[in-house]
Amino acid sequence: MLTLQDLFDMLAYGELSRLAVGNSTLGTIVEADHPKIVSHINLGLTELHKRFNLKQRDLKLHQVTGVNTYYLRSTYAAVTEYVDDTTYIEHTVEEPFTDDLLKVLSIKTPDGTELSINDSTKNNWVSIPLFDTLIFSNISVPEIVTVHYQADHPKIVVENSFNAKNIDLFIPNYILDPLLLFIAGRIVRGMNTSPAEGSTQPVNTFMYQYELACKKLETLGIMTDDNTTRLIFDTRGFV
Repeated sequence: MLTLQDLFDMLAYGELSRLAVGNSTLGTIVEADHPKIVSHINLGLTELHKRFNLKQRDLKLHQVTGVNTYYLRSTYAAVTEYVDDTTYIEHTVEEPFTDDLLKVLSIKTPDGTELSINDSTKNNWVSIPLFDTLIFSNISVPEIVTVHYQADHPKIVVENSFNAKNIDLFIPNYILDPLLLFIAGRIVRGMNTSPAEGSTQPVNTFMYQYELACKKLETLGIMTDDNTTRLIFDTRGFV
């Protein structure tokens, strides 16, 4: 399992090896700079999870009589025994809903019927005016529906007990290259001093290389649409 410390080391020996970041000397990342670096890492992880649909989850939504609008937010979540008219999202202590929703992919009734999304020509459809808001066109009998969604990576938090060696990153190895480039680009843009980022040639910028790395993954078989298997690397010699 890849850890946050592994990512720090890759940055220090790679993209940031010729840069002095904050309080760090060349090729190092000191503890005082962890919050700054982690903020860029969190942003990079979110961008890649949005682009490549790397993680998907389900949640159970308990419909309420007379209520058509539901907000997919953790403030409306509760463990099974405490679900009621105001906490209608069911989750567990082991797997809580943590506001990691990026995009709703599908909504299914208990019998497996998939409800149409944003299609008013259907008799029973769901409007999604905001990414985390569902408006059901017709709830004759309240049901427990399953919302399948594209999810974000868990946010990394720097706190008193923070130890980069103990924080696992739940990401496939093939997105490491674009992730490192994205982080380096964000850091250098903030410094505004790097020769690479200051070059007039876009090929020399970390962000340009990040975009190229993402497009390469898409070409090799990482799908970005909602209904396909994203990996076909196993047939092309990748793991």
